[in-house]
Amino acid sequence: MSNQHPGRVLAQDLLPQDGSGEMITAVPVSQETPATSVLDANWDEVIDMPSDSPWPIVTALMMSGVFAMLLTGHLVAMCVFLGLMALAVAAWHGAEPEHEAAT
Repeated sequence: MSNQHPGRVLAQDLLPQDGSGEMITAVPVSQETPATSVLDANWDEVIDMPSDSPWPIVTALMMSGVFAMLLTGHLVAMCVFLGLMALAVAAWHGAEPEHEAAT
């Protein structure tokens, strides 16, 4: 891409390289993001992003439950939320699914 804003995809960036002139209408969605140089925004490499996971939001909800129960004085319920939060954190930091090797 020769774009000054690498996060935006413009029409000139979607022209195929084979010279057919047909514009590509859809950009595939993937877990990859470009890494650019700091000053010039030139593409250095493509970085694989972590897979989508529900565990960060589950952890946040459990942490909210811990603090709500702590404020209201329900210590047994707070311990339950704390245990559920620990399980969510353990699941979040569990094994990542294996990605296929890029060819």
